Amino acid sequence: HGFLRKNEENEVRTIFRLLNMEDSIRIIDAKTEFLNALQNISSSEDKRKIIGRKFIEVFVNYIKNNNLSFNYFAQGTIYPDIIESGGTKGSKVIKAHHNVGGLATELLKENNLTLIEPLKYLYKDDIRELGRFLNVRENIIMRQPFPGPGLAIRIIGIITEDRLERLSEADYIIREFLNSKYSIWQLVVILIPEITTGVVGDRGILGDVIVIRAVNSVDGMTATPVSIESSDLMELSSIVTNKINGIVRLVYDYTGKPPGTIEWQ
Repeated sequence: HGFLRKNEENEVRTIFRLLNMEDSIRIIDAKTEFLNALQNISSSEDKRKIIGRKFIEVFVNYIKNNNLSFNYFAQGTIYPDIIESGGTKGSKVIKAHHNVGGLATELLKENNLTLIEPLKYLYKDDIRELGRFLNVRENIIMRQPFPGPGLAIRIIGIITEDRLERLSEADYIIREFLNSKYSIWQLVVILIPEITTGVVGDRGILGDVIVIRAVNSVDGMTATPVSIESSDLMELSSIVTNKINGIVRLVYDYTGKPPGTIEWQ
């Protein structure tokens, strides 16, 4: 869908190769299709719903166009997704998830696909224990969580290809820097476009803000912020604002969960 992190497609290919499943993966480039579907969409709830349906549309169209036959559509839905979407008895909706709530149930039925979600009653720590039981490599098990809609929900407001490219590059720089120095359960990098005044040479510009959110957690239901040294944040701010045109501020989010969800939106 074009919203993966920089180099992530190659990382996924490597994981499948390590699992001796490289012949089982087919990667479809549907970036243009997803960007068109999200044109002028600013609501994170709408983004998630559109992306959830588009996932299945792309899959179904690929099957039809290549005369393939499948019986199942699998999703990596986990229990916190269901809880936050208000899908359990007594739970309130915190935010929609692209893979919860029957967003594309009719589309699946129309194409005789059965939805399977083998992890949907497990928390993240349960899933990691399951991975160890199945002898999955530790570096795969301990990959940081990343939302299905990807960078699309880490851009506040409307998505453009230019903004997507800016966030992708900032995310890559920040991940490389912080993951080499700190133990982080999940690192979130957010782009807030064109809301703050910056200075370039002798003129003022309206520029972007990058927000960093680094947290530690066990199951994803609660989280505590990682204490990043101020000197590291200052260095990162200098690197990001100098390397990426249009980004003029970098800030750090020290909010725990609760009250803040791990993802901003």
